[in-house]
Amino acid sequence: MLKTRAWDRSIPAERAEDNIEWCERYLFLPEGKHVGQRLQMAEFMKDDFRAIYGNPAGCDANGWPTDKLHSWND
Repeated sequence: MLKTRAWDRSIPAERAEDNIEWCERYLFLPEGKHVGQRLQMAEFMKDDFRAIYGNPAGCDANGWPTDKLHSWND
C-alpha cells in the first residue's frame, strides 16, 4: 500500500519499494494476452528498481546509479 507521507530521500529502500508499488498499482498492460491487467513486476525488474532507487548515493540525470555499479565501461 502506498504511504501518504512527505517525500523522504533519506530512506532509499523505501523509495524503491514505493516506486515498485506505484507501478504495480497504476500501470496496466496495453496489449497482448493480458491486456488491461495490472503490471506484475518480475523479481529481476524489482531488483533493477532497487538498484536505481534504493541507492543511497542517488542517480544521475539519466537515472543511472551514481555509484557506477552498473557502468558499461568497466
